[in-house]
Amino acid sequence: MGVGDDAAVLRPTLGRDVVVTCDTLIEGRHFDLRYMSAVDVGYRAMVVNVSDVAAMGGEPVWAVVALELRDAIDEAFVETMYDGVLEASRAYGFAVVGGNVVGGVTRLGIAVTMGGEVDAGKAWRRAGAKVGDGVYVTGVLGGAALGLRALRVGSDGGEADSAATWIARYRRPTARLVEARALARAGCVTACIDVSDGLAQDLGHLADASGVGLVVQARDIPLAPGYDKGAERFFDDPWTAALSSGDDYELAFTSRAVPPVGTRIGDVVAGSGVSMIDRYAAPIRLPHRAGFDHGSDPR
Repeated sequence: MGVGDDAAVLRPTLGRDVVVTCDTLIEGRHFDLRYMSAVDVGYRAMVVNVSDVAAMGGEPVWAVVALELRDAIDEAFVETMYDGVLEASRAYGFAVVGGNVVGGVTRLGIAVTMGGEVDAGKAWRRAGAKVGDGVYVTGVLGGAALGLRALRVGSDGGEADSAATWIARYRRPTARLVEARALARAGCVTACIDVSDGLAQDLGHLADASGVGLVVQARDIPLAPGYDKGAERFFDDPWTAALSSGDDYELAFTSRAVPPVGTRIGDVVAGSGVSMIDRYAAPIRLPHRAGFDHGSDPR
C-alpha cells in the first residue's frame, strides 16, 4: 500500500504489545532545504520515528506518511523524497502501509505515524528509574549540532574531516535499534528516552517522569570526533552542542546493572531534576532554554 492510500488493516503479533509514535518535520523549523536534499528529508523523517520506537524497546513494523506540500514542490521532488522514505524502510525493516497528500500550505511538512511491537509488558518508558541506577548514553553527542553549524557558516580546512562526519550525522541520523535490541535482551533498562531535543532537556523529562534526580558527570559524556575544536569555533559555551542541542538520536537510559552497550555518564539520586557537573566538580549552568523548543520562533 502506498503513500496515496488512507487506510490499512494491521494485525498485531500474538503475545506482543503495540507501541505507536508520531513525529512531524516542518520546513524552516526541523529542516532547511538549503542544507538537506529531498531524499535526506524523507530518510530523516522516518529515522526519527524509528528512534522513538527503539527508545521503547520495540521493533518498527509499519508507518503511515502524510505530506503537506507548498505550491513550489513538484512531483519529481516528492518522488525523490519518497526514495528516502523507502530507503529507511528497507534499512530498518518496516513497511510503509499508507498515507495522505495535501497541498496549499506555506511550508513543506512530512508527518509520520509509526507502529512497532515489543514483548508484552516489556516496553520501556520514561518512568521507572530508581535511586542507585546508573545513567547511560549510547554513541556520541554533539555531532549533529556541529554539523548544522558547519552547514550554516562553513568549515575551514583544518576541520574538514570532522565537519564531514558532523554533517552526515545531521543529515542522516542513525536510530539506535541494534543497541536497543542488545539492551532488551539483557533486560537491564529501567527507563529510556531518545536524545532528540538535547541531552539535558531529555534527561529532565526522564527524571520528572520517574520522580528522581539525575547527576551527570560532563567529563564522562562521549563526544563526537573533533568536538572540542568545533564547539570552540561554533558556540560561545563549550557544552552547548553536547548538552543543549538536539538531533543526535542516541538513547539515554538508566540501568540497574552494567549494560552491554552505552557509556555511563551519571547516577540516579533522590530528589528532582538534572544536575550537570564539570571536571572540577562544579555545577554547569545551563541556559534557560536548554534544548530544542518546538513552540519557539526558529529564527
